Amino acid sequence: MPSKTSSRGMVSLIFAVTGHRDLCIGDFEGLEHEVGKIFADFQKDERFPHTPLLLLSALAEGADRIAVRAARAASIPYIAVLPMPEDLYRNDFGTESSDREFEELLQGATRRIILPVLDKHTFEEIARPGPARDLQYQRLATFPVTYSQVLIAIWG
Repeated sequence: MPSKTSSRGMVSLIFAVTGHRDLCIGDFEGLEHEVGKIFADFQKDERFPHTPLLLLSALAEGADRIAVRAARAASIPYIAVLPMPEDLYRNDFGTESSDREFEELLQGATRRIILPVLDKHTFEEIARPGPARDLQYQRLATFPVTYSQVLIAIWG
């Protein structure tokens, strides 16, 4: 019988997160606690005794990072799903501390998935604000919903 920590060759129960980026910082601890309770409930659920859990996250400020911190606290691995190449995506983090946190979380990811640029657009077009970049974010919004079994929504 496989151990709970061994996920080699097993299919994971995949979680994803959606929500606001601009949440009240004072709410972060409580929200992380609530997301942690969701993870804990699944970890002890007798219906899934040998099913590893996995989180998909864009590592964006707000909801994404809250879920990743809760996953890390529960020893749940996560995959970083980025809407565009890392150097372009980083332009959307407004502060140095946010960029540092993004880098730390990115380094902790089990894997990175960088969504391809839509065929009708170029890297130059998605590098600046506008319709092409917006479409990349729209594609990012649909990815976790498509590839997860549990969606955690964090709205403030």
